Amino acid sequence: MNTELLILILFGAAILGTFIYLVPINLWLTALFAGVQISIMELVFMRIRKSPVKDIIFSLITSTKLGLGLTSTDLETHALAGGDVKSVVKTMGLAKNQNITLSFKEVASADLASEDLDKFLNLKKQQATPGSQEKREALARKIYNQLTDDQIDDLERYLGGQG
Repeated sequence: MNTELLILILFGAAILGTFIYLVPINLWLTALFAGVQISIMELVFMRIRKSPVKDIIFSLITSTKLGLGLTSTDLETHALAGGDVKSVVKTMGLAKNQNITLSFKEVASADLASEDLDKFLNLKKQQATPGSQEKREALARKIYNQLTDDQIDDLERYLGGQG
């Protein structure tokens, strides 16, 4: 009788341990109180897929507070692809504060390509600056005008006749 009771207690403890591991109730409550709508089953499935649930939930909360409109699926997909969801959300938040239009796909692609997201954001900021295109074109014309005919021919060959 004692052996049966011991086996039942161990079995119950194993079931309870598995439940506590698979169902991150604390993260679900945190998301709920932060105004993020996510079901507890989504969290369970994230855990089963071995996603970084904590990073995803906190990034989703940040995204929601910043009004970025990201979904848990976006963030989980990026995380499972090897990306850093915290850095992506941070970069998108900084871009929004600086009035730079960036899509999640752009930032996620840069992150997966191992680009420095701060440099990526600075580049986008320079590209979004009014008059920057005209400045680049003027600089290109100035440099082009200083080239010799041989250099121009070499450049046109290098560009494949596009010059």
